[in-house]
Amino acid sequence: MGVSPDLGIMLLKAAISLAFVLVFLKSRRKSALLLGAGWALSGNLPLGGTVIGNTNLDPLIMGLATSTTIFGIMELIREERGRGPPKAILLSLPPIPLLYGIVETALGTNFGGTYVLSGFLLIAGGGTFIEFLKEYYHERAVLFGMALILAGLASMAYPFIYLKGEIHYTLVFYGSLFIAAFTIFAYYKLIFSEDFSYLSNVKEIKDDPNGVKPGVTILSLTEFKELHRKLEKFPVLAFVRNIEPYESWIAYRVSSVEGGKVMPPTALYRITQAISEYLVETEKKGIRGLILIDSLELLKIYNGFEALLKFLATIRDLVKLSNASLITITEKEAWSNSEWKLLQRILD
Repeated sequence: MGVSPDLGIMLLKAAISLAFVLVFLKSRRKSALLLGAGWALSGNLPLGGTVIGNTNLDPLIMGLATSTTIFGIMELIREERGRGPPKAILLSLPPIPLLYGIVETALGTNFGGTYVLSGFLLIAGGGTFIEFLKEYYHERAVLFGMALILAGLASMAYPFIYLKGEIHYTLVFYGSLFIAAFTIFAYYKLIFSEDFSYLSNVKEIKDDPNGVKPGVTILSLTEFKELHRKLEKFPVLAFVRNIEPYESWIAYRVSSVEGGKVMPPTALYRITQAISEYLVETEKKGIRGLILIDSLELLKIYNGFEALLKFLATIRDLVKLSNASLITITEKEAWSNSEWKLLQRILD
């Protein structure tokens, strides 16, 4: 017995979703897991309930897919910007499609209300994605947002396609196939981009970083200049303001001005995530990782001193657990006496 086109595409979606799981296992970014799950469950074609012979399950599955996708978008915004939407929005907006789908499924109705509502939210989610994440992912954010908008339009057309039969199945199939292919491309460009995974440059170098001991070191800019040239060929993970990175470095400029390879100073979570992933990769390759932070004063201005201390404490713990090295570049004169003592204590 042959595999139906609907089932075939569902299996394709499931296979691609496994790739998102691998990205999650590598990066530990919850957004990859949520967006992958939303993609696997999405209803551009009559998946889920239709495939197993119970169309009444379609609203439930579509509602779950949309809720998961909206959660994924909000989580990705939080990961990149360092803060997400207010809890009131997070707890109220994403569950709405799922709750609506549960009600429609329980009542045994099939008027397509969940699909229309899901389509509206996916269109809104696509626009939100572009607005909030274009500065981080540039054209990939536009591509991904357009994929969400197309999926939303397809979902809103569901009542006319499947319930009223006003569009021929062949047109529906090939239209849905196009949307699925476009969505696969958009997801791939985003999830597997350097900006999402942070790392593209960790090389198989067995030598330890020259002149740098494991643990945390605080250096002035003048002191670091003596060490700078010794790190030319080592894959340092660097967050810089005043230092010119070498080509072998995985370098991000810390700035509020958007651009390529830029980390916003408010996105402490992003910096922490990049460091965590970098240390995992260096351990796999047998390298003692080296992290350079050249922007402590700017991070304090944007986040406050207390938030900076919490951030540094987390980084210090990650570095010590990995037997790696962390160099922080700052001038004592930039801090009050109490701040300097706390800074030294946290980084000790």
